[in-house]
Amino acid sequence: MAVPGFYDDVRPLDPAERAALNAVLPWAEAEWRAVARAPQPWGEAEYTLHERTSARPTLEINGIAGGFYGEGFKTVLPARALAKISCRLVPDQQPARIYELVRDHIARITPPTVRSAVRLVESGAPGLLIDRDAPAMRAAAAAYEKGWGRCPIFMREGGSVPIAATFQRALDADLVFMPFGYKGCGAHGPNEHVYIEMFHKGIDTAIYFMQEIGAR
Repeated sequence: MAVPGFYDDVRPLDPAERAALNAVLPWAEAEWRAVARAPQPWGEAEYTLHERTSARPTLEINGIAGGFYGEGFKTVLPARALAKISCRLVPDQQPARIYELVRDHIARITPPTVRSAVRLVESGAPGLLIDRDAPAMRAAAAAYEKGWGRCPIFMREGGSVPIAATFQRALDADLVFMPFGYKGCGAHGPNEHVYIEMFHKGIDTAIYFMQEIGAR
């Protein structure tokens, strides 16, 4: 635990949740290896790789700059260095508190020979967890089974949709996210695309969902 207090508000995984995540562990690990292409996984040893990437928070370095990095060799001491970091939070963690914990920890470990400063660029939104047994979620699962002809799997996967927390708080109602894209379609990339077949299945599934939620 590098940052004191970082995990204090993280909701523990119950046996049922761990069982659901472990049911798709081989598939999740294979996907991680294909996407990350890292020599080996890392993280909290008491959690599986899938639990670390879905139900546990992260702190990652997005970019580092500083010093001489051009061609050739120079014994140059950099006057300044910059790093951009982000934190993927999970339910019950508050962005403002996590920022303060990280900021204070960096100040605490900064050597007296240098000066450091932390600037908040964006706070995002609190994480939320949608109950997989909620009526709306069961209706969505039934709709996907009708639309795709297969039972859906519950991945507990993170995403950046800040408005979701606002909707849940303002409406005090269950939310469901119903994507119909393929993971290999390059989301957010220059060649992001969608298969026509999945577009049509998505339309069918949305109709089935309306029927299912109305019946419940």
